[in-house]
Amino acid sequence: MIGKLRGVLDSVGEDHAIIDVHGVGYLVHCS
Repeated sequence: MIGKLRGVLDSVGEDHAIIDVHGVGYLVHCS
């Protein structure tokens, strides 16, 4: 499990965000 990400916010949806960390996009689900 990942506890923290630092990068550039690429896009945001209603229940998720994509964070670009050195060229790798992480899909983060939010509730």
